[in-house]
Amino acid sequence: MQILQSLNEYLDVFISSFGFYGVLLSCFLLLIEPLLPILPAALFVTLNFVFLGSMWGFLVSWIFLCVGCVFAFMVFRSRLKKYFIKKIEKHSKVKNFMKRVDNVKFAHFVMFAAIPVFPDFLVNITAAFSSMSLKKFVVGIIIGKAFAVYIWGFIGTSLISSLTDPKTLLFKCGILLVVYVISTAVSKKINLDGGQ
Repeated sequence: MQILQSLNEYLDVFISSFGFYGVLLSCFLLLIEPLLPILPAALFVTLNFVFLGSMWGFLVSWIFLCVGCVFAFMVFRSRLKKYFIKKIEKHSKVKNFMKRVDNVKFAHFVMFAAIPVFPDFLVNITAAFSSMSLKKFVVGIIIGKAFAVYIWGFIGTSLISSLTDPKTLLFKCGILLVVYVISTAVSKKINLDGGQ
């Protein structure tokens, strides 16, 4: 427990040392993070929450991350999809996996986008290489990343209680359930599982 408290204090000092330029840098990095798997989106979201507060930190992080995800999807689809399709012709396991992705239900896609442990890069590139429509991707990212950004900001600003309090964990699971219900309702309303 002492290690977690020390880590939390160190992160507070580290983030505070950036000042307002840290917010600008984190916004830029949230734009490119979906293209580069090595960048930690959770750190950039936390930085925005610390400096801008919960509401503005959430909105700014969510908008920049969603724009970055859509940009990454479009880059992967327009620049790399044909090359990828040629390469997987020989690999039946990859082809079978991509068929599953082609047929993924909207609510399941939203869950992959929402759960913070799934890398944005992987979600974006997999969706881009599939036959998923841009509309389905954008709506799924908007809904899913709202949850992910909230959780990253919540954990980042209250690290110790996020890891040790069972009520906090139950609260996060409840929010994830709400995201699933919302995504199912949206999918039915605008027919995102119908035609790809």
